[in-house]
Amino acid sequence: MNIFPIHTRADHQKAMKRVSELMQLDPSPSSSESDELEVLAELIEAYEKKHHDLGSPTPAELIAFVMEQRGLTKGEMASYLGSPSRVSEVLNGKRALTLPMIRNLHVQLGLPLEPLVMGTASNPSSRPAKPRRSVVLRQKKATAMSKKRRVQSKAL
Repeated sequence: MNIFPIHTRADHQKAMKRVSELMQLDPSPSSSESDELEVLAELIEAYEKKHHDLGSPTPAELIAFVMEQRGLTKGEMASYLGSPSRVSEVLNGKRALTLPMIRNLHVQLGLPLEPLVMGTASNPSSRPAKPRRSVVLRQKKATAMSKKRRVQSKAL
């Protein structure tokens, strides 16, 4: 067994080379080569996480990556996100994912939930814009009318 701590880039390259060799052997699950492969993979993962951790992708980064990997167009993504313009808005960070969008991406494309949900919640720039002024004014007017009706009905 050739297990050793990974402290430097050279150690990392050496471990990667050994993992490649072990993968070529296709060891049986109960063999010492399989155990070595498992331990080296854990060591490599720990080293890479410490030295090369890029963090979780944003929803837009994850969607763009999947589109590139699977050769999907904005038009094809529209079936998951609503429309080609909505796809552009999501990819540009101008629109947050809604729960139905997240559900579609997770169920239909098999994307992991965590970056879709957490990325949307933690990225204020991807949140939906405030409602237009006319919508806000209509809501205020409706609330005022409702209060007025209550006051009138109490007076009777």
